[in-house]
Amino acid sequence: MSQQRPLELVAKRELAPNTLSLQFRFIDGESFAYTPGHFVSLHFDYRGEPVRRSYSIATRNETPDAATELEFAISYVEGGKASDYFFAAEPGTRIGVSGPFGLLLLPDTLPERTFLIATGTGVAPYRAMLPRLAEELRAHPERQVVLLFGCRTRAERLYAEEFQAFAAQHPNFRYLACLSREEPQGERERHGHVQSALAEFAPVPERDMVYLCGNPPMVDEVFNALKEKGFGVKNVRREKYVFSAK
Repeated sequence: MSQQRPLELVAKRELAPNTLSLQFRFIDGESFAYTPGHFVSLHFDYRGEPVRRSYSIATRNETPDAATELEFAISYVEGGKASDYFFAAEPGTRIGVSGPFGLLLLPDTLPERTFLIATGTGVAPYRAMLPRLAEELRAHPERQVVLLFGCRTRAERLYAEEFQAFAAQHPNFRYLACLSREEPQGERERHGHVQSALAEFAPVPERDMVYLCGNPPMVDEVFNALKEKGFGVKNVRREKYVFSAK
């Protein structure tokens, strides 16, 4: 495990019902290098017990190779130690961080089409990728990126305004929210799960790459469906979010 470094909570805001954005800054005077798509482990004491939880970096940072702050999206889990701790935390709270970790990273050159698929806070790493995607899409207007975000209701669309604004600025980027419990309103929404929305684009392994991040049932179901179409580990990257109350 990499060495822990100290973080201090500097800002806290509600992203959606039962989901917070927490912004931390490094207090040791050194910058932090990561690649958008990475996650880190946060270390804290909960009622005298050391606890570690992993979260994707959601920071929309132009210079991730020299970051001085990190932002995370954290959802509430009933009875969860991390939920109790972070939802009660106030600015000034200090914790430890180790990392970065993970393989949910963009390649040096994007393929013809890239699909970013997420549920819940699994959309956080895609927010961090936006500056890099902006560079790629401006330089290569023939390439396309599609973000499919699955949630239950419109109120749970994390970072929706940012993704919609990004889509408005980049015609080769599409953002679709897939609502399982509400009817769609407008062309940026679909009813149902991300699995159904992906089928509408008819992905093929020869030209497409797919990223999966979120709850394990979604990740497994989409990956298995893609395998039947010839996709494999070279063109599917995945990360499961397992929520723990222990």
